[in-house]
Amino acid sequence: MTKGKCEDIAVYEELRSTLRQEDLVLYDTVSLGVFTEAYRALKKALHDESMNVTAANADEFADRAMYLHDALKDYERLLFTLDSGIQPNISKFVDLENDDVLDNAFSNFLKTNLTFTQKELMAYFDERYSEKTLLKYVGNVPIYKKRMLFDKKDIESRLEGLIGDGVVLDMRASELKGKKGGKEKFISMPAVYAVFTGPWNPLVVYPEVEYIAAESSRVLRELMIMEEAETNQAGKMLKMLFKGGGADGFIQNFTNIMLMYYEQMNEPKPDFIIEASDGPTIALTFPNSAFYESVTV
Repeated sequence: MTKGKCEDIAVYEELRSTLRQEDLVLYDTVSLGVFTEAYRALKKALHDESMNVTAANADEFADRAMYLHDALKDYERLLFTLDSGIQPNISKFVDLENDDVLDNAFSNFLKTNLTFTQKELMAYFDERYSEKTLLKYVGNVPIYKKRMLFDKKDIESRLEGLIGDGVVLDMRASELKGKKGGKEKFISMPAVYAVFTGPWNPLVVYPEVEYIAAESSRVLRELMIMEEAETNQAGKMLKMLFKGGGADGFIQNFTNIMLMYYEQMNEPKPDFIIEASDGPTIALTFPNSAFYESVTV
């Protein structure tokens, strides 16, 4: 069997060529997760198939196994490239835990919010990083006013800086592609890293996030395990995740894929899948998230 470009790799490259520059970090991060599970699924399928080899089909299996081993090598090369490219972006997030309180506040927020709006970000700062100051007395009754410790312009400026660094993905830019009426939404890349880049990730030390990451990996792997080893499962999954030609619908697409799996397997959906105003989504925010904050004021 002549070795050519693996179909999965060809699909990955074709989809990547159609995306905006701003979407590529997210796309490569998700692709790392998808190809990791496709690699595991293909290895398992190949192993299971080898258990049923007979004298009658030994030659056919040997030829097929050589082709599949070549495909697995292609996977390994791509996985190494993807992982190497993503490391600097994760490092940018890790660097947010420094001596700057505003950076630490953003770090605390981004590791427990997969998607958010600017209003939600400001509400977080108002709740966690504000203090009461005495405004005046009315008679002997003190009147207080709640003031944020950071100026709104400083928060907005730092958000824009994080967007420029690729730590936050700004979905408002999708309007540049001619889409109208889109809602303001940001995606936390650190949260995406935690779900798709494996248990080594520094974010996956929180039990809730670790569970979401493990469950996401399990569902992806189960969906790509076939009775016969195939090399086009990762490509199919990427097409489903990024249908529509951009990253703006990725989270909802992924949520719907997971829900489809639970329905087919007659399993209850996990608590981290919630119903939002624009449909089902994955929520990383958990009740005791303040416990995981590295710095508070």
